[in-house]
Amino acid sequence: MDAMRLCTPFLDLPEATLRTSDLVDGLHILVLQEGRFWPAVVEFTALEGVFNVSIERSRHNKPIIMARDDILRDSVRRSTF
Repeated sequence: MDAMRLCTPFLDLPEATLRTSDLVDGLHILVLQEGRFWPAVVEFTALEGVFNVSIERSRHNKPIIMARDDILRDSVRRSTF
């Protein structure tokens, strides 16, 4: 089979890597916690470069405070396809 034909379905996948410009209030991400990726939502705080990350369906819905660099390192964009 032609190699290009095998790879074609994967060319249209959205990029999962996060950039600083991607961090907006209400962004849905997968955050790495305890060796697993968990669905979460990013929320702004009053401090620049510091965000609340609320892990969905977690007990008490207590947000985790994370720095911008930690989010960019430990998270990927959540796909909705």
